[in-house]
Amino acid sequence: MYARNRLAALATAGLVAQGASANPVLEYYLDLMGDPQTQEVPEDGSDWLEIYNRYGTIHHQQEYLDSDFDGLISSGDEIIFSGGPDPFEVLGVFPSYHLNGGEMVFLSTSFDPPPNPVGETWMLIHPSFGSTHLVEAWLDVNDNDIFDAGDDLYIDGVRYSVHQIGLNASGYFTQGAAQRSSWSRIKQWLGGRR
Repeated sequence: MYARNRLAALATAGLVAQGASANPVLEYYLDLMGDPQTQEVPEDGSDWLEIYNRYGTIHHQQEYLDSDFDGLISSGDEIIFSGGPDPFEVLGVFPSYHLNGGEMVFLSTSFDPPPNPVGETWMLIHPSFGSTHLVEAWLDVNDNDIFDAGDDLYIDGVRYSVHQIGLNASGYFTQGAAQRSSWSRIKQWLGGRR
């Protein structure tokens, strides 16, 4: 379901070093709203829910720039949101797990999570950021042999209900003017997917 990314590590303590600059760039985690079942590039007009840094902020996608023309949300792609602030550069794509009505949000630390989450390590994104937790047990409440919304999990000895399984893009808002690079304009002119 989720294509492999070339991102070396998921957790970066919320900071991404930008080159040799002494100015760190804050990393953000955005969930594609709706019920994404694939990693396909979403239509313009799609909404993204900010899970971390400013939980609950909605970003309205104006344009998606698919850097490698593979039709998938992947590292290196850019999303331009209505009203800015700046283009969002995607660093990695992971499944997200909203538990107990969305009061807790975890990300898998696996690029291709197994169908059964038991034994996986997940990173907590909301309400606090960065701690890792082991999935100890899965109860298939729906009795369909598929890990999905409505099932229950035990994490750190506590039982949680799976509210939603989503698609999360981690990355950062690039600094400076929200202007397409020359390469993006050339790709568009040649008829490539934007």
